[in-house]
Amino acid sequence: MSISNEDTICAIATPPGPGGIGVVRISGPESVSILERLWRGRVGSRNFEPRRLYLGSVIDSEGNFIDRILAVWMPTPHTYTAQEMVELSCHGSPVVLRRVFEACINCGARPAGPGEFTRRAFIAGKLDLAQAEGVADLIHATSDRAAKVAASQLEGRLSSKVSTMNEELARIRTFVEATIDFPEEKLGSLDGEGVAKRIGRVAETVQRLSETFREGRMIRDGVRVAITGRVNAGKSSLLNRLVGCDRALVHKSPGTTRDVVEEMINLEGTPFRLRDTAGVRHSGCEVEAMGMKVARLEIEQADIVLVVFDGSQKFGEEDEAVLNGVRDKRAVVVVNKSDLPPELDVSCIGGRLGDAQPLFVSALTGQGLKKLSKKLLAVAACDEGHLEGVVVTSARHKAALDQAVVEMGRAGHSISEGWPLECTAQHLANAQDHLGSITGAVTSEELLDRIFSTFCIGK
Repeated sequence: MSISNEDTICAIATPPGPGGIGVVRISGPESVSILERLWRGRVGSRNFEPRRLYLGSVIDSEGNFIDRILAVWMPTPHTYTAQEMVELSCHGSPVVLRRVFEACINCGARPAGPGEFTRRAFIAGKLDLAQAEGVADLIHATSDRAAKVAASQLEGRLSSKVSTMNEELARIRTFVEATIDFPEEKLGSLDGEGVAKRIGRVAETVQRLSETFREGRMIRDGVRVAITGRVNAGKSSLLNRLVGCDRALVHKSPGTTRDVVEEMINLEGTPFRLRDTAGVRHSGCEVEAMGMKVARLEIEQADIVLVVFDGSQKFGEEDEAVLNGVRDKRAVVVVNKSDLPPELDVSCIGGRLGDAQPLFVSALTGQGLKKLSKKLLAVAACDEGHLEGVVVTSARHKAALDQAVVEMGRAGHSISEGWPLECTAQHLANAQDHLGSITGAVTSEELLDRIFSTFCIGK
């Protein structure tokens, strides 16, 4: 998509819906001219001092009063986009905001696309690409921990770490290419081993950073928890108790849950996406069978499987099928209905899912729910101490890191096999390109379109 950065753009920068205040943002060379056409106040727009709020009125193209507002002018280059900017703070009525926005359009601005303000900040060098993505993550953060990680990325900590690794690769590559250019200083076998070790050390650092993605993804998107068990084990009741409201339909009839019911909860700053699935049983109902098929897919994709057994019923074939369906998954096992006389022989469960020991809970009374919450946190292994370091939250970043590791492995292999040094240099260059794609040092319009299309309009 071809976008002109010389146009003057505008957008409503605050969320939809009524509020105490709403902001219309304008960026581009005609910002002040547009303000002049729609502004009425004791101080003319041409006499505004930078970054100072002025009280006045905004009018439409026919001279009709729209709202009493506060306006601020911010001159280039010390703005978010590095362009001249104007922001209009209005009353937060969606109708008023729309009318102010339309007045800006009628005065010569064009509607901004998703993330276009931040895209202009990136093009102007105000932010690198990883920092720009941190902006979007910070806006969409659903927990304190997600906000901290996003703020760290916006601050540039990920970019700094990636740049340090890329600089070391550049030094190694420079040495290899110098050896190519000056054959009389031919790289000996001992030096070759040294170069391979240097590449290996960088690859290890990149690999360790890539391995933080599992935790980073869970912090940003939430720990995905699939709730499974036989029908009428109390899965939906347990979901409702954890959420604190009647989110899922509960009835004594078996097979009530057919589709996946999702709800987000927050445990000590970590978001969990609870996914209630269809109960496991042998049934001739086609719809129920479809629900169980979806449930199996949820289990495959889950970070944690919450396996629910009915403590008031004997262990049966359906419970056996539940256990067989969650093998090799990180599981939390609960025996529900502990308020009723026990009938379940827990020895049938012990040791079947690694070291997962059953927790006894009651979705009806709330017994054992605190222990269950702590267990979910422990299995998710989201350690607050990791926030002191750099955590990868983007699948795009992880893919780039992994591809860089592959290229560095090829570079090291080419040295050990005695291949021409041009091969080593090329693989190192490829690794640098992959790392550079994280910060935007190496990019394309297609990549930028894909990234910024996920941003909200007005940011």
